[in-house]
Amino acid sequence: MVRARKMSVMLTLFHHSMPKWGAAYGGLTSPQSIEHFAQFAAIVVQHLGDLVDYWVPFNEPTVFVGLTYCAGAWPPGFKEPGPLTSGVCMMAPGGVGNYSRAMAHVELAHRAAAKAIRAKYSAPIGCVLSCKAKVASVHSRYMLAARRTTSRTCRLRAHLMCCPVCCLTGL
Repeated sequence: MVRARKMSVMLTLFHHSMPKWGAAYGGLTSPQSIEHFAQFAAIVVQHLGDLVDYWVPFNEPTVFVGLTYCAGAWPPGFKEPGPLTSGVCMMAPGGVGNYSRAMAHVELAHRAAAKAIRAKYSAPIGCVLSCKAKVASVHSRYMLAARRTTSRTCRLRAHLMCCPVCCLTGL
């Protein structure tokens, strides 16, 4: 029905939710999350793969990881202990702390999902980033400048902070 209306299906596998059983072992800060996500992706590919035109293993991983594992604001509410508070947690040097550990596992889980998808399908695979532009005026000249700035910002974020496997910014 979707394709009959000349629409495409973009499927997101992880959109800011962590099952209680995953949180019990540390969620994305644990290497177990990689295998569990790979198994989940393989099941989805097996049952729904022929219906999907675009795959997004993770939606805004930096947002989820930062708010869950640094700030403790989202369930299951992990918070970085000690001197690495929420703002510093995301910039901890040398890959220490919950943020770095979780983002490393996101990348590996993304790669595992991509492998499961590519084993059967050739649809594009990416991740979604959170990028915002602040515009002081609605004048078209300023809107165009804001879009260009946002595009550069998103590309920089894609390079520095998202899964290096491949990222779609939508710009």
